[in-house]
Amino acid sequence: MTQQTWADRAIAAYDALQRYFYLGDGTGLYRESYSFGSRGHSASAWGFGRALIGTLALAGIPSRLLGERRHLEYQSAVEDRLGALAHYLDSSSSPAGYGGRPTPPVGPGGDRYYDDNAWIGLALLQDYKMTGRSRSLRDAGAVYGFVYPGGWHTNPTDPHPGGIFWLQQGIGKGLANHDRTCTSNAPNAEIAFQLTELLSDKAPPSVAGGAAIQDWVLGALYDEGSGLVYDKLMGDGRIDTTLRTYNQGAVIAANVMRYRTTGERSYVSQAEAVARAALGYFSESFYVSHPCVFNAIYFRGLLQLYAVSDNTSLKSAIVLAMQTYAEDAWSNYRSRKTLFRFSASAASLDLLDQAAMVQILATLAWDPGDYPMLG
Repeated sequence: MTQQTWADRAIAAYDALQRYFYLGDGTGLYRESYSFGSRGHSASAWGFGRALIGTLALAGIPSRLLGERRHLEYQSAVEDRLGALAHYLDSSSSPAGYGGRPTPPVGPGGDRYYDDNAWIGLALLQDYKMTGRSRSLRDAGAVYGFVYPGGWHTNPTDPHPGGIFWLQQGIGKGLANHDRTCTSNAPNAEIAFQLTELLSDKAPPSVAGGAAIQDWVLGALYDEGSGLVYDKLMGDGRIDTTLRTYNQGAVIAANVMRYRTTGERSYVSQAEAVARAALGYFSESFYVSHPCVFNAIYFRGLLQLYAVSDNTSLKSAIVLAMQTYAEDAWSNYRSRKTLFRFSASAASLDLLDQAAMVQILATLAWDPGDYPMLG
């Protein structure tokens, strides 16, 4: 499959995203789901963040494949998404963080999840790398300031002390939920490493913060037997041993950025080991039964590894797995309207699926030399 084919497919998926999920009411927001023309409610921060990342991926396709008009259009679309992101910023307490739902008067607001903030922070850093937009770098730094150290577990008598909680503690759902997840930790470690790399000549955050977070993930959730990473440490001290693709991708990406910050190749070796285990464990039939958005995060991490690995066979396996999944999704899970649905029993179409497919298809059209912009 040529880069142009992947670009054309990404454009078609994005056009469907905008037609069926974009609210178009002046807020710049999306609906969470689409069913028979039903408007639905505005998307969560999780869903909106994926639409932002999908748009960034589209804007990263080489202009020779898009044409100058479309290239400028997608750059403008990224600016629209960044403007709409302000609807999620909850400044009701200090430091401010992104809430799970749009804040009043647009939406009801909601709990502040540290993994939602991580995905948004990574999107902001990607935008900075693609455009040099200083506001995005500043806002990514603010995300990290909200997450760490405020979200860090501090009770030394609990199992596996340390780590970032899934959501802000002491209010809302955080009164009862004390889970510490891979996705509230590894992506935030990656943010710390990226900020350290980007701000090395200014006032960088301590790399020790990223190292502490990533070390906690590997100490608490890494399974030496399988070489894979478990989902979370639950509030009662039990490990949820579910194996999900995005946890592997998140840990791989954090290791890649740790290498880029420190220059120590051992972190590349660690990332390669997780990648080999994941590519060996997860099959195509697993991918298409797994949430598409999890796979998009997984493939992003694998492409970041591609950029720093010298292992040509592993790099080929990464591309093959990603292309195989994308072709399968396009051929078997796409409607005539270029809307993706991976479960025949689903009552509606999901923003997360559509945005994730835009991201996957678009990054397949990228030049490999641009993969470092992913992280």
